[in-house]
Amino acid sequence: MIVYAINLFILSIVIFIVGMVKPGWIMFWMDKPSRMGVMWLAVLLFMGAAVLFGEGERQKKLAQSAQTEISSGQKSQDAAVLPRSAEKTHVQEK
Repeated sequence: MIVYAINLFILSIVIFIVGMVKPGWIMFWMDKPSRMGVMWLAVLLFMGAAVLFGEGERQKKLAQSAQTEISSGQKSQDAAVLPRSAEKTHVQEK
């Protein structure tokens, strides 16, 4: 997911630069494209890439912590991860 985010960052920068030079190349379906539209397209792609990168980092961190717990033999005691029904049985077992 992080690789896709980096590719989307690069794409948004390329779209921005090309669109500022020749807006007609990016928005070829419009009669008179403006640079403002190209800028908004690039900004939206950039924000999407930032969210994708953040989610990829979060998933990577979760996978590493799960791998660490598995390798050390510890059980997760995190109540936020357990569903409500499992949370009640988990508390009753103690």
